[in-house]
Amino acid sequence: MEAGSHAERSGPPYSLPPFRLQSEDILFCIDIDAESSVEMKVSGVKGRPITRLDSIRQSLLLFVNSKLTMNSDHRFAFAVLGQSVSWVRDIFPFSL
Repeated sequence: MEAGSHAERSGPPYSLPPFRLQSEDILFCIDIDAESSVEMKVSGVKGRPITRLDSIRQSLLLFVNSKLTMNSDHRFAFAVLGQSVSWVRDIFPFSL
């Protein structure tokens, strides 16, 4: 290691300049069928069984909350496929 290289690296830490993230329109297409109510091998809080639909719901909540934390102008829509198709949009506040 060169003597001057440590001094060169001890400057200010790397940082990103602030910028505004563009608003996004995000569409979720979820296939809900009889298998979505099947319990998974793992259990949830207090040993409560978790279904596939529970894990999909939790994933959506985490994703949407993190996207809204980055930019509150993101818009979300949901298309659900089952016995019939349903379309939901403009969900604020977000809840499943």
